[in-house]
Parts: sequence; structure tokens; C-alpha cells
Amino acid sequence: MNYSQKISERLWNISDKGELESKREQTFIDDIVQKNHIERTILENIEGINTVFDAGAGSGRFSILLAKRGIKVTHFDISGSMIDKAKELAAKENVLDNITFVKGALEDLSSYKDKQFDLVMSLDSPISYTYPKHESVIKELIRIGKKKIIISVTSRLGSLPYLSNPIQKNQFILDDNCDDTWVKWLINSHDKLVKNLILIKIYVMKCWKEVLLAMGNTRLRNTKKEILRGA
Repeated sequence: MNYSQKISERLWNISDKGELESKREQTFIDDIVQKNHIERTILENIEGINTVFDAGAGSGRFSILLAKRGIKVTHFDISGSMIDKAKELAAKENVLDNITFVKGALEDLSSYKDKQFDLVMSLDSPISYTYPKHESVIKELIRIGKKKIIISVTSRLGSLPYLSNPIQKNQFILDDNCDDTWVKWLINSHDKLVKNLILIKIYVMKCWKEVLLAMGNTRLRNTKKEILRGA
């Protein structure tokens, strides 16, 4: 198991990860918009599709969507907690018979035949967690696909901007009174975060000013040397 796979195993198998991910599009408006866009793209490409391989299917965001339309879906994910949540949601939608749940890593798709699935899809960050084997993973996804491939790759580091400046996520909160711990933290920490960001900005601007002054003084000294050499 490589380093990236270890990270993926540890992160996505946290016990409450499945529950949190299943509510992802109930919490932030930007996530809702993104999901709707992806759903529209998928549904525009299912004509003549009978079998689907959903790589990194999580809590069933899209596998259940397709199963409800009578498509046979292989729900493939590295996380046991995500699969458990997906099974629970699939049962509520009465589509368990249309979904095969498989726990595994994208780095090894050797058990699947060439062109085994009409549609192969991997959406958001799963492929980014296979780095540095991402190219071979994409080649394998293409190998097992027969008619269509839908891939979108969001960096596994995509949350870093929110971690370095969490308050930018506040504008997308759908319900200030929801039970989500991340939402509660954002709301309760807002004033403190704003104050800290202002202080950081002042410090950065001060440092940048000093850098510019130092660069200016260096240029001035160099200019004086050139004049003296010319004389």
C-alpha cells in the first residue's frame, strides 16, 4: 500500500465520514450547485447505458441516482463507513437490487474485464487520492469502460483554501441552525477569524513593504555602482 492509499484509507474510513458526506449537499449552497451540475451531465449521458462502474462512489450520491433509473451499478469505494451509509440510503430508495457494493482501492481494478461496463465514472476527488499512480488509474478506468467515461477530478487539497481562510465558506451556509459541527464552528468562530485575518493581512503588508523597500535600495545601490564605473 502506497502513502496516498494510506491517507485515503485513514481519512475516508473515519466512522462518521459516511454520515457527514451523505449530508454534504444539505449544508452548503456551493455543494448543491456542484452536485446538480454533475447530475445533469450524468443524466445527459445514460441513453443506452445498462451497467455503470462508479469509482469512489462514497455514500451513493450518484450510484443511487442511476439505480433508481433501473441501471445496474457497481458501487466501488475504499471506505467501509461510506459503503454502509450508501447501503442504508439505497435501502430507503428500494434500489439495493440494482447496486453491487465493493470495497476496494482504485489502484487495483485487475478483477474487472476489458469493456465490462457501459459507463465508467469517477467524480470529485477519488482519483487525486491515487497520486502518484493517477495516470495508471485513469488508464484502468478507461480499460473497463465500453461506451462512455465521465471523469472529474477535484484535488484532495481542494479544502485547503477553506482551512486557511474558513470564513469564505460562511457565505454558502444554507441553514445556520443545522446540527453540522463544521457549520457551527464557522458561525461561532466568525468574528475571531475575521480579526485574525485582518491582523495577518496587516503583517503580510508590512513584510511586503519591507521587501519592496529592500529591493528599491538594492536597485539604487546598483545604479550608483554603474554610474561610478562609467565615470
